[in-house]
Amino acid sequence: MTNEDSVVKRDDAAQQRVGVFFELFVANRMVGQVIERALAGTGLAPSDYAFYSALRDVGPLTPSELSSVLGAPLTTISEWVRRYEARGHLVRLSNPADGRSYLVALSRSGLTAWRAASRAVSPVFDDVRARFAMPEDQIRAALAAVDAALREEMASPGVPRSDPGRKRPSVKG
Repeated sequence: MTNEDSVVKRDDAAQQRVGVFFELFVANRMVGQVIERALAGTGLAPSDYAFYSALRDVGPLTPSELSSVLGAPLTTISEWVRRYEARGHLVRLSNPADGRSYLVALSRSGLTAWRAASRAVSPVFDDVRARFAMPEDQIRAALAAVDAALREEMASPGVPRSDPGRKRPSVKG
């Protein structure tokens, strides 16, 4: 047996099935690295900036709403709320629509931190946008389609990992 016999050959069909997800995974990693580099010295990490941006753009929000907007588990959102509240960057407000819940909003110091971080990342975002090979609205439309499909998948019952032979429920439509 030669070394060539033990090498796994490229499977073009498998590459097509996995390709877009691999590309999204890699793009996500690179976006994180670009934002992390731009935020160096601001005191915010990429996840902090995303959280603060969500509150700045569409807040105040409940933790459940933040979970949906950011695509993060509620446990992660709760941890972030505690961390950012301890920094003095968040305030909790009573939720007029549901007395059992609360809203989270940026405090003045949180907004100041967000603005400083935005000044750091905006030129980088502009540089990357200038390199796009297609109009941004087309990229946004494609990402919205991926987002919708992934949210639908996340809402489906799925297949337990302990039973890989079990068939998934069929998708209607």
